[in-house]
Amino acid sequence: MSLVSITIAAKNEEKNIEKSLSSALRQSHNPIEIFLIDDTSTDKTVEVAELCYKNYLESNTEVVKKFTIIKNAVNLGFGGSHNVGIRRATGDFVLCLNADCELDKDYVQYALEAFGRDSKIAALQGKLINRRTGNIDTTGLLIFKNRRVVNRGQGEKDRGQFEKQVEVWGADGASPMYRREALDDGKIGDEYFDEDFFAYKEDIDLAWRMRLAGWHAFYQPKAIGYHDRSAGEGTTTNLFEIVRARRNISEFAKFHSFANQRLMQIKNEIPSSFFKNFPCIFLKEAMSWPYVLIFERYGWKSAFLFFRLAPKMLQKRFVIMGKKRVSDSEIETWFLQ
Repeated sequence: MSLVSITIAAKNEEKNIEKSLSSALRQSHNPIEIFLIDDTSTDKTVEVAELCYKNYLESNTEVVKKFTIIKNAVNLGFGGSHNVGIRRATGDFVLCLNADCELDKDYVQYALEAFGRDSKIAALQGKLINRRTGNIDTTGLLIFKNRRVVNRGQGEKDRGQFEKQVEVWGADGASPMYRREALDDGKIGDEYFDEDFFAYKEDIDLAWRMRLAGWHAFYQPKAIGYHDRSAGEGTTTNLFEIVRARRNISEFAKFHSFANQRLMQIKNEIPSSFFKNFPCIFLKEAMSWPYVLIFERYGWKSAFLFFRLAPKMLQKRFVIMGKKRVSDSEIETWFLQ
């Protein structure tokens, strides 16, 4: 049986951590090792987690799952915290779990079943349900010709329309499960998720890098989870609906997302695809930059962050392109209209 490592990155998640950790401990698959990376929490996240694990040990007399708490000395953000866990992980597969995400007990089992289809599957996406609305949260990432990335099916009622196992562009960051071999192949230096991103878009960046390196991502509808996502743009292409949805997204998320989206493109963009899709990309950027700079409070700070990190992204680009194993035309097939 394959050893699976689960990393949970948490900062001030005392309200969520028990559900998340309990769902990891209840997984029907064994063996599993779990790492909670506490990112300088000032609440009772660690205490709640310790009590949760103590209760688990008291109620389990058979084989138990190993649980380790790692406390960051400084705030590393989402990607940096998961990287700490991945470096400690010894499993053949690594599941990076959000603290606000709860897994069905057979999530890992069904994920491993899907991984068995093809040794080139790098990432596994389960069917996530929004715990607040009961609608679909995500069934994987989609990317458009203008480089906008959305969660497949987000906001739709689950009517059984996503019951087929299919390949997707990439796995969303709420509960992606990765093949360790692919993580090691796609990392830059000792970074799996790009730590310059701090938060948001690091999952998409990793998905793009894995694509370029010849790896695949797969959706497994039998692997079910529940995510407490409060806001998102959904899959709509209507400009007014996108703007309205964006107003419900936190300033913190918008600040990092705007810069990281464009930093990601610097790192991973293929020149032939870029010029082929340039009209779509230009139109999106021509609308996005003025809107963010004029109407969003942190627009100028986000723009400054982008320009400050752009040279560093060019350096990382050399590493990524050095690992590129697929044709430009193969990458192009994933950009939707």
